[in-house]
Amino acid sequence: MKSWWVKLFLGGVILLLLLIFVILLAANLGAVKISITKLFLEPYKTIFFKIRLPRIALGLVVGAALGLAGTVYQGVLKTPLADPYILGVSSGAAAAVALLTLLKSFPYYALPAGAFVGSLGALFLVFIIAKKPEPNRLILAGIIVNSFLGAIVTFVLAISRENMHQIIYWLMGGLSNKGFKEAGVLGLYLLFGLGFLFVLARDLNAMSFGDDTAVQLGVEVTKKRALFLILASLLTAGAVSFSGTIGFVGLVVPQVVELIFGKDFRLLIPLSTLAGAILLVFADALARSILAPAELPVGVITAFIGAPFFAYLFIRRGYHA
Repeated sequence: MKSWWVKLFLGGVILLLLLIFVILLAANLGAVKISITKLFLEPYKTIFFKIRLPRIALGLVVGAALGLAGTVYQGVLKTPLADPYILGVSSGAAAAVALLTLLKSFPYYALPAGAFVGSLGALFLVFIIAKKPEPNRLILAGIIVNSFLGAIVTFVLAISRENMHQIIYWLMGGLSNKGFKEAGVLGLYLLFGLGFLFVLARDLNAMSFGDDTAVQLGVEVTKKRALFLILASLLTAGAVSFSGTIGFVGLVVPQVVELIFGKDFRLLIPLSTLAGAILLVFADALARSILAPAELPVGVITAFIGAPFFAYLFIRRGYHA
């Protein structure tokens, strides 16, 4: 049997090559086709360097963050149904953005900042309701918080006619009108989370065998579970604050990577990060191309890709997976 680091190297090389291919594909797709021969001619040069490339960069880090967060959620909560939104993190962001849009004017960074605060506030509520960071209690608490925050969003939509389009677009997710600055901020955030979680991958492996086994192996299960959930939620909050609520990336990516490379979190953590970036960049390229020059929200594309595939995984693994 190959050592885990050999699998990590081979998997990393394969996914990096696929990521490069997807980036090149995304750079060419869109309302305006940009070939290498046109790259330094106006207006193609401006479109590529000022609009398309920054958008690809943001898609990379948002997808990577969601893929990584989904891996941690599924590992800690021990269910393939877990994703970055199960604990109400995205609903908290959506509710905060919806409430902010009721204001007549606010600075540009108020929306991402508000989304970040709303995400963490939702997580705080989940922990208060659950009382103990146990998987079943956290999932049930997440359902409660999601329902409440969803009602807030619906209420704001009902009374806010002028900003309804902005709220709906946020709920469906998108990468437009953002660039290298946002990608750089989230990228630093992602690197910290990735490094920290990779160091703790052995603890996640131990917890996957059950709490009793993990305790016997010296893992402080309650503290580590809370730490993992906080880190995953911080990653989700950072991604949602810039991209809106993009579903299914953190749900499907960990399952695909696990099917191919096995359930070793020393592999799943870095490889799901790469796979998440690949999926979102590809989905965004499709969003810009299918109805060009019109553009679909990228969240619609990830739902079209993710929902059928996840249904297949769910049926294949059985309802008690």
